[in-house]
Amino acid sequence: MHKPTERLFFALGIDHTLVDPFDSPNNGRKTPFHRLCHFNQTLHQHCFPTATSETTNNALDLGRCVPEENLHVTLAFLGNITPAQKAFLLAQASQITIPAFSLNFDHIGYWPSSRMLWLGTHQASNHLLDLARQLQQIAKAAGVHQLDRTYVPHITLRKQVPPSSQVILDRQYEQGIFSFHFQHFGLYISEQFQAKQSQTDLQGSNHPPQVHYRCLHQWPLQIKKSKQDAE
Repeated sequence: MHKPTERLFFALGIDHTLVDPFDSPNNGRKTPFHRLCHFNQTLHQHCFPTATSETTNNALDLGRCVPEENLHVTLAFLGNITPAQKAFLLAQASQITIPAFSLNFDHIGYWPSSRMLWLGTHQASNHLLDLARQLQQIAKAAGVHQLDRTYVPHITLRKQVPPSSQVILDRQYEQGIFSFHFQHFGLYISEQFQAKQSQTDLQGSNHPPQVHYRCLHQWPLQIKKSKQDAE
């Protein structure tokens, strides 16, 4: 008998409300999340600053934009998980004690094998690396295969980006650094749904299912107490 499974992963959600302390008040104190979404929507301007009319469409192809609500930092990918494995993962994750931390995302990267364009950090927090390591160890203990490769913290911005795309990688951008503070980590589920079709779509081709990431449970990261609070 086939056991029901859920497609899960551990991740850091991105706070939509925290204001960037380095942003000018004249800009309306935009949140880092708001700036990131705008950056992703206007990515062509930053990745192809020298594009000309002769540049081919393939060279300018930046694939499919990840929906704003799906932006996150993966800690450990789990795949299809049974109810028993899920219960084990929830119990073990609740035992983790890691201090809250901040990350500065400052450059664009690209993986040809998965055709993903992502925003990365050159200085990963040791707390982040420790959190990812512990979650990957929990996944292994649950019988979930984990790839033997160096963990690269990133936010996926675009998918299905062809290798022929002439993206300028690993460079600083005019918007500067995207700084995020993380106070929670969570267990997320990947859910598929069929987007509502327009009248034009109903007469034409079928669209593939859309994906939505939903947090099933989250745990707080430790807040460092001041000396005054400790007294």
